[in-house]
Amino acid sequence: MKVKLYIQAEKSHWTNGWELREPSTFEFKSDTLTTYVTISQVYVDVDTPELNVKELTLVEVEQLKEQYKKEQADSQMRLNEIDEKIQKLLCIEQDLPEMLKEQAI
Repeated sequence: MKVKLYIQAEKSHWTNGWELREPSTFEFKSDTLTTYVTISQVYVDVDTPELNVKELTLVEVEQLKEQYKKEQADSQMRLNEIDEKIQKLLCIEQDLPEMLKEQAI
């Protein structure tokens, strides 16, 4: 596969000199903060592996399992926080009649 790389120099508004950027497949455009100048474009041959759908699917499944575990842990933390708030409110409710009696005396 042939890949086009842009060789560019950049100059930021807070520096005085030019710097050579890493080659990139993206051609940066100048804006109000940084000036970009394309020095050259080169094409390189990149060996790409064949897609193994079975292997990719297994990796995707593993990623989804990790995402599931994280969501499960995050949800459990939020549920614990809610449960703690409920318990505090119930304690206050139970202590309220006692507190009212003490104030009446």
